[in-house]
Amino acid sequence: MSGTRFLLALVSVGMFLALAAGAVLLKKKPDMVADLGAPVATAYAAASSAASSAASASAAVPASTQATTMAAELPTGATVSLDTLDAAGAGEWVESQVTHRYWNRAQKLSWQQKPIDYVDADGTPQGPRPFAEGSFSTSGPVRLKLPEGLRDIYVVTSKGRITVKTRETGEGPVLVLADGRRLDALADADINFTTVKRLGDRDSMKAEGDSGFLIRFPTHSGPATLELQRVEGSNKSGTLKVYQASPRAPKMAFPSELPAARAQILRVAAADVRRSVPERQQLQGEWLATWLDRESAPQKRCNETDIGCSGLVLMQDRQALPQSLDRAAMVTYFRIGGVWSDTGGKMPGLGNSGDTTKGPRTCIGDSCYGDAGWGGRKANGLRWHARGLFTGSGGTGSLGWGTYLYSLNVNAGPYGKHLAAAEPLPPGEVVATVQYIDVNDVGSDNGILGQWLCRASGCTPMIWRDDIRYRNVDAPEALVNEMDLVIYCGGMQCNMRSGQRFEYDFHSAAVFDGMPDLRKVADRVSRLASTVPSR
Repeated sequence: MSGTRFLLALVSVGMFLALAAGAVLLKKKPDMVADLGAPVATAYAAASSAASSAASASAAVPASTQATTMAAELPTGATVSLDTLDAAGAGEWVESQVTHRYWNRAQKLSWQQKPIDYVDADGTPQGPRPFAEGSFSTSGPVRLKLPEGLRDIYVVTSKGRITVKTRETGEGPVLVLADGRRLDALADADINFTTVKRLGDRDSMKAEGDSGFLIRFPTHSGPATLELQRVEGSNKSGTLKVYQASPRAPKMAFPSELPAARAQILRVAAADVRRSVPERQQLQGEWLATWLDRESAPQKRCNETDIGCSGLVLMQDRQALPQSLDRAAMVTYFRIGGVWSDTGGKMPGLGNSGDTTKGPRTCIGDSCYGDAGWGGRKANGLRWHARGLFTGSGGTGSLGWGTYLYSLNVNAGPYGKHLAAAEPLPPGEVVATVQYIDVNDVGSDNGILGQWLCRASGCTPMIWRDDIRYRNVDAPEALVNEMDLVIYCGGMQCNMRSGQRFEYDFHSAAVFDGMPDLRKVADRVSRLASTVPSR
């Protein structure tokens, strides 16, 4: 019995010493604990964040959202290495969305080269050596032998002019295999430099000069012969060349490392989200399932204050951070499903709209600034916004996304700038998006915006800008101070087809005071995949 009392006494003394150490650390500045080691620094971060939350009148959030020492994404060092991250790769052009500028207009995914992104027979991007080359006359069908397995092709002329029929006519491009089988094209589209219109549904396509056309065939083996039916009366004999179409992601000059987070500032789990549309929100274990369909989304314009606009919303929960940050990262764990409207809309992200502070204006010295960053209210030097964006699916399950940026430059204007991610979101798969912001020095265009897509296999860079001017005011009120957990369609309308429904399953989101460990983010994505409910 005496031994038990002795152990209890030891535990009590240990707890007292730990609390005393925490109290001392809370009096130190954050930069004084950077070298204390991961366990101590993490404990300081949690205590500091909780103390800041309690002291802030604007941080009235559920207890479960406060920072904890169990933040799985916190790095163990002073920086986060980005050297080992895979870059975004190539995509696949979409017949209904391809134009001379975009290989998927709905997702705002652009050709990186002119006339399009392609590779030659040596595997060289924009290289000179075609996979196949042959002459054509002014009449009759055109036949050209292709090498084994080539299925996604770009056809151009080195001289001459040719107009051929598309698959919409029933006499479109065909591959004739060695065994005599004929494979109809899966997709074909003109690439025309005189228009931004989508050109995949026309009955003809033309190659002349720098303008060519795209064709995709089913997967096959062995060599084959490309057969094209000419549209008579508009041709001039010449030479055809065939390359492989290869849409590519933009090159992003990412740094080798970024400052590591020391604290989780705010966390919101599915159970904490305010139920703005409870009839279309259902808590399922660790997940909040939300959805939107044509019946619940108004198809005409409505005022922002009109209660009918709530039909556009899947989730809406903007929260003030317990402290303003000059750099921050937001990690959001979720899954999308269904086919989303090409109207586009908003997704979670960081910002500083002023909407979580009292009153419509904030005065700094002799200058006053209104709330800004949405609805035609352009960034004003104090207020700005960088919430997420979805751009549409282009008729597929994959969803374009990125950041909807209200800043003082990058051509943001009164309605913001759409910055598209290099790859779409995969449907039906648990993922995380990471948005990193480092606010610019006053007087400089050196603010940073980085975005990553994290899957169980790892994280891929999607956006990188280091030339942004978020603010002109040197004040805490101009820093990152909002976590915007919003998903809604359009601005004031949502064009959806009959029977269309899109879904968003939310697990959690967290804000850090620097870059989280992306390997740990990917590990958590892998673990969460086993907890997501079936649809």
